[in-house]
Amino acid sequence: MNQKCLVLLMLVMALTACKTSRDLDVDVSDIKIKPVDIHRYEKAVFNLKPDFSAAEVVSLHEKFPFFVDEKIDSSELFALKAYVNDPVNRDLYKAVTEKYADAGDIENELEQMFRHMKYYFPRFKAPKVYSYVSSLSYDNSMLYLDSVMIIGLDMFLGSDVSFYSMAGFPRYVSRWFVSERIVPSACNAMVSPMIPKTQNPSLLDYMVQQGKLLYVMDAMMPWKADKFKIRYTDAQIKWMKEYEIYVWGLIVDKELLFSKERPMIKSFIDDAPFTSSISKEAPPRIAQWLGWQLVRKYMNENKDVSIAELIRDADHMKILKKSRYKPAREARR
Repeated sequence: MNQKCLVLLMLVMALTACKTSRDLDVDVSDIKIKPVDIHRYEKAVFNLKPDFSAAEVVSLHEKFPFFVDEKIDSSELFALKAYVNDPVNRDLYKAVTEKYADAGDIENELEQMFRHMKYYFPRFKAPKVYSYVSSLSYDNSMLYLDSVMIIGLDMFLGSDVSFYSMAGFPRYVSRWFVSERIVPSACNAMVSPMIPKTQNPSLLDYMVQQGKLLYVMDAMMPWKADKFKIRYTDAQIKWMKEYEIYVWGLIVDKELLFSKERPMIKSFIDDAPFTSSISKEAPPRIAQWLGWQLVRKYMNENKDVSIAELIRDADHMKILKKSRYKPAREARR
């Protein structure tokens, strides 16, 4: 039996699959985690006098060792002064202090996410959390380095602030520069390195890898709305639920599920305003959504599989088969 026939057979089998559900809203009240205190580096450094000395900078080392060394040379001092005195950075700092005068809500939500991490991974140790002004660096808006987490608060000021359009961020990206995305971004940064990556992945490999990531995010943040995990608007989620069966059928019909040809599958993977190969209404990164629903179905159908076992399992064909996955429902005609 060829791969296409096997997938079609599984689609038929899925029609008789029973509906099950795994409750991820677990009780973590007894999980011991040190209260999260976000160390505000941006406040410390932007409150220095404009012509600060090397000694004043070094005095920050004990509280902010990730940012400040015990000794700094003249070139490092010059670079820090240029950063602090840059007009755009100062405007960003002002906006950050206005938006996040109190970071208590973020700290509480991070603490809850860390409790769930420790529930599922008992050896987990919560990182020390810092915030800073990233100079609108998208790639450095959330950094996780084992025992340290760094949050660029200037990348979470709100979707309509002028900084983002002036910096050239497209709307489909900047609409997610909101406070509700801070903890999902942190969770993503922590979980993503845990997911084994397939060399030269097929579309199925990519789907399952992304599905694992989003499912683990489900488990770590059961209170969080799906749209903030996957970065879909309400309208995009509605579209996917209505047309999921047709998108899945298209992928199977065109024999793309096992394709490793990047030009053939890129429109289902890449971030964009929409999926150009389908329609302007189709959300981007459709493979993420499909993989997410597939892995959710797999974990509901196989309740003996733990989160850790899901992460380790590299047999994506087995996960597909045992998921008995079928799209949520047909589109209304």
